[in-house]
Amino acid sequence: MKEHAEHVISQLNKMKTDFLSHKSRLVVVRTEMKAKQAQLLCEKIYNDEPEYNKEIPDSISDTISIADSVSSRISQLSISSRYL
Repeated sequence: MKEHAEHVISQLNKMKTDFLSHKSRLVVVRTEMKAKQAQLLCEKIYNDEPEYNKEIPDSISDTISIADSVSSRISQLSISSRYL
């Protein structure tokens, strides 16, 4: 029982580290998005045909998927630890 508890705590600590890493990446993505939006606004003002960057929505999608995965894994651990 103690070994399982230590294993769960270890997994939770790893998930916390992963989550914080992805959280900091999300800050970077949001900063990049704001810069790109400002750039697009300038292009729209000065040019009639701005180019849209399709990589930003992909980055957001990837970040959300990772966060959902970590959240789901934490839920699974929480549920499995109740049955011990």
